[in-house]
Amino acid sequence: MKTKTKFIALAVACAFAAPTAATAQTRPRERAANQVEKRQNRRQAVDDALDTARLTKLLADFDAARNANSLPAMQSVDSRLRRMMGEEAREGRRELRQDSREVRRSRRERNRAAPGRSRRDDRRDLRDDRRDRRAEAASMARRNAIRGQLAPLYGRFDPSSMTRKRGLIVELIGLARQEQRQNRRERREDRRERREDRRARRR
Repeated sequence: MKTKTKFIALAVACAFAAPTAATAQTRPRERAANQVEKRQNRRQAVDDALDTARLTKLLADFDAARNANSLPAMQSVDSRLRRMMGEEAREGRRELRQDSREVRRSRRERNRAAPGRSRRDDRRDLRDDRRDRRAEAASMARRNAIRGQLAPLYGRFDPSSMTRKRGLIVELIGLARQEQRQNRRERREDRRERREDRRARRR
């Protein structure tokens, strides 16, 4: 009877120790992933601020060239705009890949989490990351649509084409500012996730 009792106690201890050991092994990976994500968010914040500043400057130069009726200046703005649209497309694809990685990571953390507060936190983090990915995908789709609308307008400087072009630049500035707001929200969520991870490690 005593041997059987010892066996049961050992089995129960192992059952509780196994998740703890697995969690301990995953924590260094989670901390490393947090640091990578933090650096990526900082770079994205800088990129978004630069995009907004560059587009705002482009709009000012567009208006100056249009008011001066300067063909060389208008051609220069066209060339810069075309180049910026290509850069925006590459940057959007990179940011969408980053958001997809964050979704996969949050899904793994949710699946590993023990029942209770930790799992609830991880489910919320996954919902937030999925929302961010949807927002980035929608923003990229709209920028791609604008790039398509701009394509036949390059090299055309009649009043109608210039008015249409200006409206699309203004919309791009709005999208860039929206990206900045979204990035600030993501950074707040990431800080909250890191605080939750630290609390989980202390438990």
